[in-house]
Amino acid sequence: FKAFCGFDSEVLNAPEGVTMEFMVFTNDPYVFPEVSVPVTLSELGFSGKCTIRDIWNKNDVGVFSNSDFAPIINSHGAGLYRISALNRSSQVQCTIETSSTLIQPGDSLELTISVSKTATDLPNPDGSIFIYQNDSLIFTSKLDSTNQISIKPSLLVKGEYLFRALYGGNTFYIPVESSIVEIIVKDTSSSNFEKPSFNQIWVSTENGINYLKGVQTGDSIALFNVKGELTNKIKAASDVVVISGEGVTIIRVTRDKNGFT
Repeated sequence: FKAFCGFDSEVLNAPEGVTMEFMVFTNDPYVFPEVSVPVTLSELGFSGKCTIRDIWNKNDVGVFSNSDFAPIINSHGAGLYRISALNRSSQVQCTIETSSTLIQPGDSLELTISVSKTATDLPNPDGSIFIYQNDSLIFTSKLDSTNQISIKPSLLVKGEYLFRALYGGNTFYIPVESSIVEIIVKDTSSSNFEKPSFNQIWVSTENGINYLKGVQTGDSIALFNVKGELTNKIKAASDVVVISGEGVTIIRVTRDKNGFT
């Protein structure tokens, strides 16, 4: 039997020296034994039966409750599982309220989202709230003891916006979605200028924000720098579009249906 052993520079330069041990194995030391790892589901907040899925192996493990779930894990190994409670209660509701359904461009808007149980003998809901503007997720928050949150979306330009909230549920309640709130942003104040005739586009600066006005929904808007290089492309969602950027910007608006550029 022959063996060669050594140490690295970290050991060589240790200020107080080290103790080293060299071992010989008759079996592969990297083959670790498997062990059963009991998981008490009630300690994770699950009071009833749950379905468990092995995320890494992409298969459903089965239905378990209490401490029935005890996966086999390699020593020094790990597992990743998704636990979903069965027979969750539907006696919960999610509502969304708005400070106003009609505002002017630049005005602030406040949304209040509440989650409540529909029976007094049930536990208070906890978990997370997800808020959507049209189809985009704009805010996520954990519920506090009031079961209510308030947010102020970013300043909105002219147009119509749809807001809704989703309560993600917990181990007791199923996820539920609020009704949809429609917000209209419209300039209801008197204007200091006369709106140009059809097919004219103009830029207006209000509160430090540049707005491209006079466009139509579906117009293609391309922005160029002074060198003629394309910097951005936008599809108009209303008759007003926010124009961002620094320095001189060349704007091209294309309206295919009218053959107008």
